[in-house]
Amino acid sequence: MIQPANSNDQQNSTDETPWWNRPIHLQDFFKDAVAPFNKPPVPEDLVALHNRALQHTQNFAQPAKTLENEKFGSPEFTLFAKIKYYLARNIGEYKGLSRSIELLQVAIRAKDYYLKIEQTELRYRGSKQQELYNCVMELLSQDLTKDEFQKRVKQKLAEVLPLVKTEEGRQALQAYTEALENLSEDQLGLKLLSLFKQYQLADYSILRTISDITVKLQKEDLYDVKGLIVTVRLKYEIFEKMGKIIGIKGRRSNPEVYAKMLQYIAMNHKHGIAYVQFDQLLKILKQWEEPFKKVVAIREEYSSKEYKQPKTFAEEIPGLELYKKYQEFLKEDEDENENK
Repeated sequence: MIQPANSNDQQNSTDETPWWNRPIHLQDFFKDAVAPFNKPPVPEDLVALHNRALQHTQNFAQPAKTLENEKFGSPEFTLFAKIKYYLARNIGEYKGLSRSIELLQVAIRAKDYYLKIEQTELRYRGSKQQELYNCVMELLSQDLTKDEFQKRVKQKLAEVLPLVKTEEGRQALQAYTEALENLSEDQLGLKLLSLFKQYQLADYSILRTISDITVKLQKEDLYDVKGLIVTVRLKYEIFEKMGKIIGIKGRRSNPEVYAKMLQYIAMNHKHGIAYVQFDQLLKILKQWEEPFKKVVAIREEYSSKEYKQPKTFAEEIPGLELYKKYQEFLKEDEDENENK
């Protein structure tokens, strides 16, 4: 006797049947066919918000692209940007070096003024000249403002100048005060002069030597610090003397630390102007992030699987490739803000 097939047998039979011989269930067929057309549209206010944000990304992307420089992609420039990041935040292997580097940079920039001051004090030793030098020493110890310092020096010059016997001597003192005035334009310039005198380091020619080294380094590849360490070792006595003035003492006073300082200063000469442009680029990309995140959030919330999206949802986001290129630098700022 033939037994009726049970439901499981029927199911197995259907599963094993080739798709072209399977029965068509019209209800399911029409349900699948019309499903894409039954998706609800993205709410109009969200579409408008998306489109405004998309336009804002374009507004930021255009000026950002004009700032981009092929130099930004070089390993040396990338390293320079990271060193600036570490110095500004006083972290990593550059912790505690920012002030010393700043002082050394001021010393190098103002070396001619220091040399003029040194030469005058050594060559013109009359009683009235010495009176002016002593006055300067006293003023340096008072931590005066630039204007007050310049005013007091001029007052003292006016007092002693008529009493100097020779024209050469008078001209020398005028040049001396001019050098002091130029030096005082940077508050660190006076601070450094005070430190030189405090440590009784009268040989300012070491500044010329260090300056010459940094000028030569600007023509070299500065990515690897090892070569700079060799350079420092050859003139290490000079760097040790300078280290006392700029606050590099104890175990910190070693060839590697001075090499890192020289590396940064030489890089700053090479890439300083470009970095200003790079910093502007990062600031614009930071502004670009806000509308970008809105666009992405709306597209994810109203995905094409569940909603009928307008054409603008498929458009490429302006500036995205540029953002990806420099995202690591923006991420560093985000990490810092999270740690505050």
